[in-house]
Amino acid sequence: MQGTLALLTRALRYDMRNARTHLLRAAFIIPVILFIYLAATVGSSIGAPGLFFFKPLTYLNFVLISLAGISLFSSAITEEKEEMTLGLLRMAGISPLALLLGKGTSRLFTAVLILSVQFPFTLLAVTLGGITRNQVFATYIALLAYILLIANLGLFSSVFCSRSSRAALLTTICLALMFFGPFLLDALWNVVLAIDVLPDDSSLPSTVDTIFLWLTEISVWNRLGTISRSGFNDSPFSTQVIVDCVAAALLFLASWVSFDWFNHEEISAAPPRGLLPRFSRKPGGKRTGMPRPWKHPLAWKDYHFIAGGRRLAIAKFIAYLAICGMITGFAAIMAPNPSFEREEIAGLLISVSLFGICLETSLMASRVFHDETKLHTLSNLVMLPISIPRMAYEKIAGCLWGLFPATTLFLAGAILAPSNFGTTLAEIITQPWHWVWIAQLIMFWHLIAWGSLQIKWGALPLAIAIVLFGDFITQVVIMTVIFLINSPSRNAFANGEFIEYLLPMALTAGQLLITALLHVGIGTQLKKQAAA
Repeated sequence: MQGTLALLTRALRYDMRNARTHLLRAAFIIPVILFIYLAATVGSSIGAPGLFFFKPLTYLNFVLISLAGISLFSSAITEEKEEMTLGLLRMAGISPLALLLGKGTSRLFTAVLILSVQFPFTLLAVTLGGITRNQVFATYIALLAYILLIANLGLFSSVFCSRSSRAALLTTICLALMFFGPFLLDALWNVVLAIDVLPDDSSLPSTVDTIFLWLTEISVWNRLGTISRSGFNDSPFSTQVIVDCVAAALLFLASWVSFDWFNHEEISAAPPRGLLPRFSRKPGGKRTGMPRPWKHPLAWKDYHFIAGGRRLAIAKFIAYLAICGMITGFAAIMAPNPSFEREEIAGLLISVSLFGICLETSLMASRVFHDETKLHTLSNLVMLPISIPRMAYEKIAGCLWGLFPATTLFLAGAILAPSNFGTTLAEIITQPWHWVWIAQLIMFWHLIAWGSLQIKWGALPLAIAIVLFGDFITQVVIMTVIFLINSPSRNAFANGEFIEYLLPMALTAGQLLITALLHVGIGTQLKKQAAA
């Protein structure tokens, strides 16, 4: 048993001696202290200040735990596969159970400790009023069970998949089905009821209602909402807690049993080229694979290997049209008298294309420097007769060519309803709060690219967590300042020019300053890695 726990013991000792982990835990106390101060300051102005303080902190923890499942837990075993060291560990006599405990359970301990440091401070919410000690205990028990489930789901994905990207994608799909699957099933069930294909004496509706009720009970999101209601006095150990713990145990057991089955072969350390399979030259036929490079080869490389090339562009264009068609078809079924005006179709095209542009750009930002960082190939690229800034901008330009399908749909929507598009554009230009969201999006993309140069995998979830954490703290500070200056003599200042103009302009300037620092940091890090 001592040999089985050797990796786990080493990981925990390293975690205890690492200063960054203690700083990370301390950072999670900052929003708690700020919210306690805010709730104590405005306690006389709002009802239930303890609940006002505790509820947003609970949902922030929920989101951060979900992001940890996508990035931290899903790379536990795959990082050893990609480094081609898993075989060496197995040759050293380390059992699958020891690997799972040392690589996966150690990260679970880290996440639980980060959550536990908040617990003593959140008990102060009881003294503020509006929330009971039972609600605090029930919330943290629900979050603890959810951590167990997410950690073991990510661990199983890491055992099952050969690469961290695939494990993260599998974990994301499972989380999406977990939270959005019931809504999708409910929508499909409403469609079935709307077209009236069931007989009158069918028992299927009652069975489906029972299933939906059970899915609601095991959802941690619904459980947190139930706990945060006034008058909650149920047991902390709910159906959600029991189901999550049982599912976590089954996932860990499945990871243990199937470890050798999924990991009996070593994979190549080379990264996959492109997102769709490519074909080589056929005997006696034409080449059906890569076309000839462009004048700028780095842009050509990233267009085909990161953005996916022409074939993926066609697939994305079809996918965007299919999504628009599905939304239109669902609206036609649910609406009694559907009307498809030109402005509505244009709005749908613009909305879907904007969402696609944001999603694709975020994914590209996480990969644009990822392979060079992971495989240490920047030192080879700098041997080319081009500068490091030009190399970086060529790679970015190649990735941006992959946005052609979404951009085409966006322009089509703007052409279909030019007056509505012009009005919306004028609002974006004239309203300072729109500048905040645009500046934050640009900062977010830079943060992803900077993170991809710092860590091997998980730059996108890490950037999302940092932005959410920063937004949380910023909102607490802003609310505190507004309540402090919101006296009768300063009421116009607090509710007028300050909120409408000065505050958004200050936030925009601050985010642009952070973006500039990240931009410089990306260039500095590229030079360091190139010189290594």
